[in-house]
Amino acid sequence: YDNLDKLCAHVLLVLKTQLENKEFLGDRGYCTTLENFILNKEQHVEGIKNFTDNEVNIDLKKQLWVKGRTSGGITNTNEQKIQNLIGFFPDIISKINQYFIPNEDLLKTWGFSIRT
Repeated sequence: YDNLDKLCAHVLLVLKTQLENKEFLGDRGYCTTLENFILNKEQHVEGIKNFTDNEVNIDLKKQLWVKGRTSGGITNTNEQKIQNLIGFFPDIISKINQYFIPNEDLLKTWGFSIRT
């Protein structure tokens, strides 16, 4: 828990800053979250192609290098990471929610919800 304050503050700052960027750029930027991209990969690939107005080759099955190791493509490992944290710190969600509940509207803006 030593860095939980800093981590939660960082997450909230990133969400707020990205929302400001999205609002400032309007239709001059293409914006989504990793989680939403993964849920709607083909839709976002088409959206990116339309946004860039050229032939973008996005291979969703291509292996990627992430932090010095290969990844089987674009995947969401958030749930696995959360379960690992809960295994070490059973009350981690309630501690995180102390920061996130007062900022629930910001989380909802990006498609996230409070976890109980």
